Amino acid sequence: MEYINPTRRFPGVRWNLYYGDYTGVEEHAVNELQRIVQVYQPYVVQTRSAAAETLDPEDHAILVGTARNNPWIAKLAQQGLLTAPTHRQGYSLASLASPWAADRKLLVV
Repeated sequence: MEYINPTRRFPGVRWNLYYGDYTGVEEHAVNELQRIVQVYQPYVVQTRSAAAETLDPEDHAILVGTARNNPWIAKLAQQGLLTAPTHRQGYSLASLASPWAADRKLLVV
């Protein structure tokens, strides 16, 4: 059976969340971040595995994880657009224009 993409009820650009790992503390972080972002959106914020997905060029993206488990975060670090933490329990936050989709934004945790 062929999958047919349903018509969006909310027209316009959306935010999608792409996680690197969905276990332990990262699972909790993904759930909390999705819950917080969802409060401000009139549509369901999609939560997807970064390993199994390509970024939707039509939408903005929130990237969660590490350079080891989220390939999109690793690519940003390789391109020098994100500084990965160098010590235990460290983290990075970034808000930037997407290098992969014109006029789209990235939030990285």
